[in-house]
Amino acid sequence: MSGNLKKIFLFLVAFAVINYNIFICTSKIYAASFELIEAIKKNYISEDMAYNIAQSFIVNSVDNGVAENWNEYAEAQLLSECYDTNGNISAYVYNITDTYSNEKCGYIVIGGSRVYSPVIEFSENEDFTYVNYLCANDILIYEGGIDYYGYSDESVRYYYCDSNQAEVLVENINKCFTVSEEIEIQWDNISKIADGQAENILIDGVEEAYYGSSSEPLGSVGTDKREGETGEDSIKLSNLPSTFYLMSKFVNLAESDTTFDCTTECCSPTAAINLLYYYYNRSSTYYSTLDVGNNVYSRFKLMYSLMKTNDSGTWDTNLVNGLTQFLNNYTRFKHSVVTNRDLVALDATEMIADLKANKPVILNTKNHDYYGNHSMVCVGIRTYSSGSIYYAVADGHTTIIRYMDCYAGNAAYTSAITVHLYK
Repeated sequence: MSGNLKKIFLFLVAFAVINYNIFICTSKIYAASFELIEAIKKNYISEDMAYNIAQSFIVNSVDNGVAENWNEYAEAQLLSECYDTNGNISAYVYNITDTYSNEKCGYIVIGGSRVYSPVIEFSENEDFTYVNYLCANDILIYEGGIDYYGYSDESVRYYYCDSNQAEVLVENINKCFTVSEEIEIQWDNISKIADGQAENILIDGVEEAYYGSSSEPLGSVGTDKREGETGEDSIKLSNLPSTFYLMSKFVNLAESDTTFDCTTECCSPTAAINLLYYYYNRSSTYYSTLDVGNNVYSRFKLMYSLMKTNDSGTWDTNLVNGLTQFLNNYTRFKHSVVTNRDLVALDATEMIADLKANKPVILNTKNHDYYGNHSMVCVGIRTYSSGSIYYAVADGHTTIIRYMDCYAGNAAYTSAITVHLYK
C-alpha cells in the first residue's frame, strides 16, 4: 500500500462477508431519481439470500476471532421482516442464538435491497428491541437511517417504535434518497451467492486495514489483538456500562419541567453525558466530580445550556466549547482539553490512539445516510482485513452498543471530538 493511500484512508471499503480488493478513497454518493430508487426497492432479495448473508457474516466473524459473543453454534433466526411505505421488503431482522445453550446472543439486520447496506447493523449482546413496541398485527417499517417505525393497516397510522409510540407522518419518515456506488459494489459481490448457497469468496490482496494517516494497521497495538491472529483487528473500550442514556429520557423529563424547554434535537449534550458516564461508571475517581448518575438530569440541563443547543441542534464549535466549559468550571477536571478532529476519514490517528487508551470519543456525522447530522459516542472499532469497518456506538437512540456499518453515504464527513480529562 502506498504512502499516499495510507494517509488518505480508503474509507470503509469492501464487505465483511465476501471480500474484494477494490480501493476507494472516500465514500461516493450520487443522486438518483425518485423513480430509480423506488424501482430498486421493488427488486428486493429473498429471505433465503438474506439468511445466507447473515450466517456468512457470523461465521466470518467467529472464524477470524473478532466475535465477542458468538461461537460455532451461533445461528441467525428470522425475527421480523421490515417493509418500506410502499409495501416492499426493505430489511430482514434476525435474532442470533447459540444453538448449543439456546441462549440469545444479539441480532443482525440485513438490507433487503441494493439501496441499503447488505449488513445494516448488528449487536452481539443485546436484543433487537424495536419489535417490542409494535402493536398487535402491525408491521415493522424501515426506509434507511437508524429509525424503525410501526404501521397499522387498520388505522392507517405510522408511529415510532419506542415507548412513546408517537405518530409520525409518512412524509417525515427517514428515507434513503441516495445510492452509494460502494454499496452497489457490495451487492455485486453478493450476486456470487447463488441457488441459496452462501459462498465465502476470499480474494487475496488486502491483508491489513488502515484508518486515517496511521502508519500501522489499525489494531496492531490494540489490547484485543490476539497473539498469532491474522486477518481482523478490534479495538473496544474495557469496563463499558451495561446501558447508556437516551435522548428521549431527557426529553421526557423536560416535559414536566416548567423551567426548561428541551428540543428533541439534543444529541450533542446526550453524547457528552454518555461519554462522561463511561468514566463515572468505570472508577470511583470520577463519581463526585462528574455526577452523571443520580444527578444526571441537572447535569444534562447544564450541558444543554453551555452548548447553546436549540431547535437546529448543536454545531461542532458549540459542542467543544460547551463541554470544555462544563469540565473546566463545574468539575475537578479544570485543565481538560476537548478537541475537534475534523474529517477523521483523512486523519484518524488521535481518535484511534484515544480508543486504544480506553478513552471514548464523540463522533459527529454530517448528512450521513444512517444518522444524518448527529452526535454519538464511539467506544470501539471493528475492522476486517478487506477494509470494512464498523463503529461500536452508543448513539442516544437505544441504550445498547450498536455496531453500525459506517461505510454508508457521506461517512467521509464524520468528525471526532476527543476529550482528555486533566485535573
